[in-house]
Amino acid sequence: MITPRHPVALRLAASSTSVVGRLVTISALAALLFAVPRSLRAQQVTLSLGERTQDTVRTGQVLRIPVLMQGQLTRSASLAAIQGSVRWDPARFALDSLRPMRRPGITLTTNQETGTSGLLRFSAFSPEPFADAGALFELFFVVKSPRGKSPMTLELEAAGDELGRNILARTKGRGVTHCIERCVAP
Repeated sequence: MITPRHPVALRLAASSTSVVGRLVTISALAALLFAVPRSLRAQQVTLSLGERTQDTVRTGQVLRIPVLMQGQLTRSASLAAIQGSVRWDPARFALDSLRPMRRPGITLTTNQETGTSGLLRFSAFSPEPFADAGALFELFFVVKSPRGKSPMTLELEAAGDELGRNILARTKGRGVTHCIERCVAP
């Protein structure tokens, strides 16, 4: 006979002496085991470069791109740590500056030294879950030539909740494509 270790399972097992009671116990344990994972999978948090997926910009323009957290940040989809990178074509965009947003309790670190090569690595963490959706930081670029389409990507490498669990599967990064001056349809 297997002895249950979970307090709820112990109480259920102690109260079930008949066959019907044991079936109720097994059903209750199955419900406990399968209810939580479904609710976790249903929650998704997205980090995105701006609000749109495509934008038209001009050469010489200073481009402001907020790195936004979007989605349902709830107790079952809490986000307390995130690490990723932003990539762009350094021939078309020059990283001008980065501005962290004022978010109490969140520590942001970035590696701007690789900005001239078209790469910025970042991490943000907090001892408590991130309170709400909104901008983590803003990137400022100077738009250079040549004309045409140029994607910027946001790749997530690690994500965790306040208990230290890996929740990368429940997060997603979304980039943006910029049309410099004008884009010719493929």
